Amino acid sequence: MLLFQNIVIIIYFAGTICVLLGFPFIFSQCLGCENAHQYAQLVYYAAFVVIFQFGWAAVQISHLALVPELTPAEHERTELIAVR
Repeated sequence: MLLFQNIVIIIYFAGTICVLLGFPFIFSQCLGCENAHQYAQLVYYAAFVVIFQFGWAAVQISHLALVPELTPAEHERTELIAVR
C-alpha cells in the first residue's frame, strides 16, 4: 500500500510539472519560429498541448486513485470525489 501511494505521488508531481511546463507555451508566441512554416508552428504547439494533456490526465488520475486509500467508507469516498 505504501509503495502504491509513493508511485501515485510521483505520477502526481510528474503531471504537475508537465502542466506547469506546457500551459504557458500554449498561449504564448512561438519562440524562434515567427517566420517558420505553419506546419512547423502546428507541430510546436501540438507538442506542448500533448505535454499539457498528459500532465492534466496524470494529476486527475492520481487524485482519483488516492481517494480509496484515504477512507474505507464508501459514503466518504463519494463525498471526497464530489468535492474534488
